[in-house]
Amino acid sequence: MTHQTIEIQAGLAVAVIWLNRPEVRNAFNDTMIAELTAAFGELERDPAVRAVVLAAAARCSVPAPI
Repeated sequence: MTHQTIEIQAGLAVAVIWLNRPEVRNAFNDTMIAELTAAFGELERDPAVRAVVLAAAARCSVPAPI
């Protein structure tokens, strides 16, 4: 599957989901949320993946609830 706002790398039982919207400091939008939801679902069903890391491409912030 081709993604517009994320990239996925997997190997050695670990998948890394890269947030890739550096032009807006990786701010979430509807597209990113839909892609993340689908990616987590796909990775959950993959028996080769034992851990998932969420990371940000480039120098960016990742929002977190307080």
